[in-house]
Amino acid sequence: MKLVKKGQKFVIIQDFSTSVSTTWAKPCTGSEDCIIPKGTIVVAISDQLEGYPGFGVRPEKYKEIESLVVPRTTLDDKYYTSYYFVFNKSDFGKYFVYLDD
Repeated sequence: MKLVKKGQKFVIIQDFSTSVSTTWAKPCTGSEDCIIPKGTIVVAISDQLEGYPGFGVRPEKYKEIESLVVPRTTLDDKYYTSYYFVFNKSDFGKYFVYLDD
């Protein structure tokens, strides 16, 4: 797998059991187990750094996927602000592939 560039798109090719990372309007972050549904398209948040196996992504249909991957208690918390995923390149081909391929 080549280094990921910001804006690159991937598609989930089978239900993907992973963690969703959450950000908050206070000094903390969170993480919850979730399943990203097959067919979900995700977009790289930034360029992947050389030598690092992970990279950040957000679903293209951000709002539609949010309630599927972020627990209701988190969504209802007044300090919750957003979510994202960190993918590992070792999962490429097993759970996700480039959208253009």
